Amino acid sequence: MSMVLAPLRYQEDPEKGLAGTFGFGAGNPNRIESSGDNDGNAGGGGGYFGGGNSEIPQHCGGGGGSSFISGYKDCIAILNSSTKSDIKFSNSFDPSIHYSGYKFTDAVMIDGKTSMPSPHGGTEVGHSGNGYIRITQFETNYVSCSQKYSMNIFSYFILLIIES
Repeated sequence: MSMVLAPLRYQEDPEKGLAGTFGFGAGNPNRIESSGDNDGNAGGGGGYFGGGNSEIPQHCGGGGGSSFISGYKDCIAILNSSTKSDIKFSNSFDPSIHYSGYKFTDAVMIDGKTSMPSPHGGTEVGHSGNGYIRITQFETNYVSCSQKYSMNIFSYFILLIIES
């Protein structure tokens, strides 16, 4: 099952909030109290598609952005011809691979309801504060074979017979 996460479009009804767009979470600089202070509503998190935010006073949470990992099953890459206002998705044999051709192998994507490594050590379910990414390089054993030989023209004899 493949899924395409598309941004919600801006709603004219202010009680529905603002939608994120490709690469950006929703924010609303107009959410100012009569005192001149920001009312505290959070903006949405950035991501492949950014999360939305609430325009209702006292509804402070912003939605998290979506994830994309090139080569990850069920992710769908955008095309190189995409623009910020016109996102086009890959429909290639393996649409998960980014148009650069680079892909991850053995990647793990963890949803926000599952225990995950914390940026400060330990684990946590969900995450508050700034987003983060953790890329871990594991020890790699390189095997290098260097073939060394010396060629002696008398060591090889090739008999080639051509008949006409």
